Formats: sequence, C-alpha cells, structure tokens
Amino acid sequence: MDNQKLRDVWHETQAALDHLHQSLETVEDMERAVVVAQCSEMLHNSVEELMELMQTGVEKMRLQVHAADTQLAAAAEALIFQSVLQNKNH
Repeated sequence: MDNQKLRDVWHETQAALDHLHQSLETVEDMERAVVVAQCSEMLHNSVEELMELMQTGVEKMRLQVHAADTQLAAAAEALIFQSVLQNKNH
C-alpha cells in the first residue's frame, strides 16, 4: 500500500469513527429523553394519586364538619327548648 492509500484509509477510518461518535451521542440523547419521559410520567402519576388522596381527605373533613355542625345545632335547639320550658314553668 502506498502512502496515499494509507492516508485515504486513515481519513475514512477517522470519518467512520467521527460518525460512530455522533451516533453514540444521538443514542445517549434519546436514552436521556426516554428516562426524562418516564420520570415525568411517574411524577405525573404520583401527583394525580396525591390529589386524589387530598380530595378524599377534604371530603372526609367536610363530612366531619357537617356532622359536628348538625350536632351543635341539635344541642343548641335542645338548650333553647329546655330554656323555653323552664321559663314557662317559672
């Protein structure tokens, strides 16, 4: 092989190696994008689950507040009724 052919093979080898390097970078970028997408989906699902738990908690709290309000209203009515009866008896 003469020097020119060796240089040509060398340049072709360098070009192939450069192309391989660029291809590997592209694959790495795509892998990173897949990981980011997977993490985003997991985070989205976690946020949805958290929101559902919070909504359930809020609904339970509303029911408890309503029950307490009903109890307080009934107790107030009983006290008023008892007070009215005592005033009539005196």
